[in-house]
Amino acid sequence: MPAAKERRLDWKPILLEAFFVVLGVVLALTANEWREARNHRQEAAAALESIREELATNRDSVAASLTYHAHLIDTLAAFMRGAAVPGDEGAHPRAELFSRGFIHPAPVLSTAWEAARATDAVRHMAYEDVLLVSQIYQDQERYEEQGQIVSENIYRTLFDEGFQAMERKYRNLFGIIYTFMYSECRLLEQYAAAAPRLGGALAAERPVAVLAACQYAGRR
Repeated sequence: MPAAKERRLDWKPILLEAFFVVLGVVLALTANEWREARNHRQEAAAALESIREELATNRDSVAASLTYHAHLIDTLAAFMRGAAVPGDEGAHPRAELFSRGFIHPAPVLSTAWEAARATDAVRHMAYEDVLLVSQIYQDQERYEEQGQIVSENIYRTLFDEGFQAMERKYRNLFGIIYTFMYSECRLLEQYAAAAPRLGGALAAERPVAVLAACQYAGRR
């Protein structure tokens, strides 16, 4: 009997050691998950900050293009009011008016948004932020496509009929430019609507001239 007792294992230290081993593994995994979650939050915050700055830059570019287009619209409207007969080729705007082109779509960037998608940072952003930002970038893309199509048509007319043909077609040009004004005002409204949530540089107030141009576009 004494020999049998000596051969019995003492399980308490073994179980205690196993418990601490398992606890150590669990704590290590938890710490690793916490570090990953923190890194994801930091990456998402950095990506959102880049997107915010990019959208603010785009907002300023769109506002500048809107101001130029509004000037063209005012001038072309004066020619239209002075024309005796629709399509009259007598008095028409000269090349000096179109110092930045017959149309001047704003160069809108999407680098920050594409980088956030490529690095999967968008997965760790708030859903409301992703939904808001993605809609703006989609509308920016449509605005760019609109500019490319119209520019191609203008260049084709210039090549086929010459520069003066575009000057004489200022009534058609009026409608084209007004369409861009409407699109630019729509984008500016989206930037303004996103400002309370995204904050940063987007929170800046729009210039009075921009507000007046959009009010004019909305009345037509």
